[in-house]
Order: sequence, then structure tokens, then C-alpha cells
Amino acid sequence: MRIMFIGTSSNAGKTLISALLCRYLRSKMIMVTPFKALNLSSCSFRTDDGSEIGVGQAMQAAASDIAPSGMMNPVLIKPAAAGMEVVANRAGKTIKRDRDSLFTHALQTYDKLWDWYEAVVCEGSGSPAEINLRDRDIANVNFASARNIPMILIGDIEKGGVFAGIYGTWKLINDKDKHLLKGFMINKYTGDPAILKSGIERVEELTGMRCMGVLPHMKIKLPEEDSDVSGKRKFVTEDMNEYVVALDNMLTEISGSVDWEGIVKIMNE
Repeated sequence: MRIMFIGTSSNAGKTLISALLCRYLRSKMIMVTPFKALNLSSCSFRTDDGSEIGVGQAMQAAASDIAPSGMMNPVLIKPAAAGMEVVANRAGKTIKRDRDSLFTHALQTYDKLWDWYEAVVCEGSGSPAEINLRDRDIANVNFASARNIPMILIGDIEKGGVFAGIYGTWKLINDKDKHLLKGFMINKYTGDPAILKSGIERVEELTGMRCMGVLPHMKIKLPEEDSDVSGKRKFVTEDMNEYVVALDNMLTEISGSVDWEGIVKIMNE
């Protein structure tokens, strides 16, 4: 079982929805792990194995009832005084910092998790439609394509133009990879979801993707990944158990808003 959540933009809700799915699968007694091939963050979480990973993956690990490890985020890019610092989480081995080496490292790490767990919930990074960066991308569609991972696209309605964002992102994905885009979700909606019905049906008709849910605006303060872009290093040490309690409450609140079983079916395709 595997899935990748991608977004029409940064902060669309990929981290939270990935964590909610991890928690949902764990409630079904499925051994699940989060995974994000590459994370760009000014903050990080220090794991027991000495790795630095994105705090979102630490929260997702807690939601999965497993200890955070470097394998959940094999490549972390952090702002540094002299530009960018690339952290390649691989105990006892030096990884070259060129794109191909990092991509291979991410793929090999995913393969190990795929062998060890029943389900892998992957999170993309930023937007998959940055066509100027397509050849260098290792965290979104290139990764999903290399491992035949189905994708669900998340749109943030708060930013406006959510249908344009979903359709435009789908349109900019290479035709050879469009078959991996199985569904979409609309996040942070306030109001009656019925108002969106005609727009959802039109996007489904245009793209072949199915709407997997309309999520309400959920009030939760997530662990901050990008609170400091000055190049200063910051380690986050929040008690992740607090987020797990919040995730459990959210799953109850949005039980009718997301087709979790439909997502599980996609994961098994």
C-alpha cells in the first residue's frame, strides 16, 4: 500500500492530511510509515538515530505509533549562512550532494521502508507543477513515477482559485505521469460543501480524478517548519503526543468529509 499527497502550492495541507491518513491506517492496525524524499525547512527534528528530519515527518511518525528516523526524510535542505545546507540522512555513509545521487538515495531509502511496512504515506514538497524545476525534482512526480506511486492532489481553497489550481496543476503534469493522479481534495473550506458540487464535477470530468474529500478549516497549530529563514539552525523539541491527540479528535470531526476507504483502495491499486 502506498500513496503520495501533492499540493497545488506550499502549505496546501499535505503534512496534516498525510498525518491524518497515517493515524487512520494505524487505527485499522496497519503498520504504516511516513516518507518525504526531500524537505526544505529551517527547522528540524533530531531523531534517536542522530538524523535531522522535517518536523512534519516526526509528527507523522508519532501518528503512526513509531519512532522518528532519518529514513522518513532522507534528504533535508536547510538555509545556512553560506546558502543552503544539504543533510543526507544515511548513517555511516557519505552521500554525494548532486541531484542524481540524492535521488538514488531517496529511492533506495523508500524501497527499504516499502519492504518493512504494510503502508507508506509519502508527502510531496512544494508544488509538483514548477516546470522550471521539473528535471531537478526528486520529491514529487519524478519520484512517484519511478516507483509507480498513486497521487492525490490537495488544493487550498483559502488561497482562492482552487479549481484553477487543481486543473492547472494536473494540466502541467507530463502526460506520461497523469495516470498516477487518482484523486484530489479541497482543504480549508468554510461553508456548505454543496456549493462546490458543480465545480468538483467539472474538474472530475476534465481530469478523470475523483474528489476524495472537502476538508473544513481545521484549527491546529502544527509544528513550525519554516519559522526562521535567517540561516539559523533550530531543532524542534515539541511533545509530538499532543499532536496525536489532536489528530484523533480531527478524524472524528471530519469522518464524513473524507473518503478514507476510497484512498485505501487507491493505495492498493
